[in-house]
Amino acid sequence: MFLNILMLSLLFASCLAHNFVEVLTAVQSHFRSGCVFLLHEENSFLRTAAIVNDLKSLRRKHIQATALFKATNTLECQHNRPLYVIRSTSAKYKTSIKSFLNIGRQSYAIWLLFLDKNSHLGTVLSNINIPFDCEFLVAQEADDHVVVLTEVYRVSPSLPLQTYRFGEWTYRERPNWPTLSFYQRRNNLQGLLFRTVFSEKLLKDNFNSGGRDYFFYRVWVILSNVMNFTIEYLPSEINGNGVLLDNGSWNGVVGILQRREADASIESLTMTSLRWNVVDLLSPLWVDRKYMFIKAATEFELSWLSIFYPFNCPLWFALIASILLLSTCLGIICQICHRNTEFRRNGLLQNICNSLFFIFSVFCGQGEKLGLTTTSIMVVCVSTDLLVVVLLASYSASLMSYLIVRRPRLPFRTFSEFLADGTFTLGVHRFSSLLSFFETTEDPVINQLYLSHIAPHKDTLPMSHLEGYTRVCSSHKYVYIHFLEFLEDKRNKLKCELTIVPGAFLTVTKSIALIRNSSYRGLFRYSLTKLRRNGILQQLLYVTKHGNEVQETPLISMDMTSLAPIFTVLAFGLVATILSISLEFAIHKCKKQKQTSYRMGNDWVL
Repeated sequence: MFLNILMLSLLFASCLAHNFVEVLTAVQSHFRSGCVFLLHEENSFLRTAAIVNDLKSLRRKHIQATALFKATNTLECQHNRPLYVIRSTSAKYKTSIKSFLNIGRQSYAIWLLFLDKNSHLGTVLSNINIPFDCEFLVAQEADDHVVVLTEVYRVSPSLPLQTYRFGEWTYRERPNWPTLSFYQRRNNLQGLLFRTVFSEKLLKDNFNSGGRDYFFYRVWVILSNVMNFTIEYLPSEINGNGVLLDNGSWNGVVGILQRREADASIESLTMTSLRWNVVDLLSPLWVDRKYMFIKAATEFELSWLSIFYPFNCPLWFALIASILLLSTCLGIICQICHRNTEFRRNGLLQNICNSLFFIFSVFCGQGEKLGLTTTSIMVVCVSTDLLVVVLLASYSASLMSYLIVRRPRLPFRTFSEFLADGTFTLGVHRFSSLLSFFETTEDPVINQLYLSHIAPHKDTLPMSHLEGYTRVCSSHKYVYIHFLEFLEDKRNKLKCELTIVPGAFLTVTKSIALIRNSSYRGLFRYSLTKLRRNGILQQLLYVTKHGNEVQETPLISMDMTSLAPIFTVLAFGLVATILSISLEFAIHKCKKQKQTSYRMGNDWVL
């Protein structure tokens, strides 16, 4: 009798399991899930027999599945997303569904719930929170043996259950799947409220002139319109975006998000590895540099080789080669094409030397008459003039721009030179993200910079950026690291002029931050990617950085210090000219005296 009951139960379970196995196989193939877990709450004898039958059927489909009778947080899949399957026959499984949904990383997996034909979807899943980013499918048989797959989720636990017809499975045809991507199907947050941290003071300061904070504000407003959510601003007066404290907590804006006192921040947080562990940072939106600032130098660089800077070495070599080639061509033409003339009598070497001076004078912008009008010589002259026009204009413009730009004489140019100097004090904001960057970097120079100049003085670091700049003005040996943009805003509050060290900078990337494990981070990143692909972010970034106003460039006049190398070369040329003329006169006088003495001697002999 017992064996008969068992056989009938197995036969009945096999009939019910047919659609179950086929639908599960189709879903597993569509998502390419390598791990399949059959989740069950009941551990009865009949249920065990049905599970064994399901596992055998799945094995025939070459699907390795595991049956679990208790929710556990150890369900992991090493290579791809797991598929969690819940077999339900009525609405009484609501409690078991809740317990299984409490499994860790629920949004990482694919969920498949089987309901019988008489169960109502809204009743079974009422008061059950299915996260916004969770792929949860409900398979339920309809008429004509069609199994309908419905995608369900909630934007928020307090909002209604959302459904989307994901696909259908039938005996006769292959399953049809949606053509829209995941976030194309669910891109409406239904007016969900986002408590957003931002600095009201910075927003008011930059509202008319643009700036980084205004850029993040505009991006957030655009996202709210695209994704349909409501913004509640929480003005923050906290000094600094946040650093990791000794007790493991964070202060600043990061601390607010860690304690879930807000949902997002548009404070343009710097993306660091430590902050990734506490908050969800979206796509990079702003790339900037933090420079070393020192007190402006009163002395400027004076390079005696400035006349050579407009052209690089290969171009100078090409210029000299062109002069030699043109001189050689001109000398050969004079030697060959003008027989029985003075050029013929001079010889080839003399003609090349004379042509060299002629070509060089043309390159120097000096006119000189050659006295020959043959076609070949005119071709050489025209080629020389065209080359000189281009080179002389380029050289003059480049030299003028180099002389106008006044380069201060810096005590160091890189971080390595700063360390080698050893006489300066380095300062950063006490709650700056650079502190965590210095601590975790693998760059030996930056690491040594932190160990020798920052770590010993953590307690005395500036509490505000204005305080840091003030310290720079108070001491010639104090260096502060921050953005150039902030200095432009606070320049009128400083008592001195500051200058940056161009070669000593750190590149940072900034983004919008959400609370950790936010269900909406995927949609935010998808929306930002779409805005970037459509060119909206690039246009907003350009307008923010450059603005619409045309700024007047102040006129810069050169002083004698900048022109000292040129006048020095001119003076040396004049001295060399006088000396050469004097030497020629002396040589000529000596020759004349010798000739006179020789004639007098001959006359005396006669």
